[in-house]
Amino acid sequence: MVRLITASLVLASTVAVAQKVHYTATLVQPLTGSKEIVANDNLWYCAGSTCTLVSEPKNPSSLGACHALKQKMGALSTYGLPDNSFDADKLAKCNAS
Repeated sequence: MVRLITASLVLASTVAVAQKVHYTATLVQPLTGSKEIVANDNLWYCAGSTCTLVSEPKNPSSLGACHALKQKMGALSTYGLPDNSFDADKLAKCNAS
């Protein structure tokens, strides 16, 4: 019985981690490979045209976090959560030098 409960808890925690939603950004100029970078205390993994926040988020929804990623990786065409990304005006401010 204890093993069944333990196995259920492990499975539940694995599913919860797999379902975690991550901030993403789309690069205007795709990378030819992949790279990990730190921008505004956030660790990002970038491959091709997509960057994904892989660390515990530190104020990722701020304009400053977006701009810090832009400074390291170049202009962004999208930034945010899948169901809550920056609108055109906020993205333009993020990409401003």
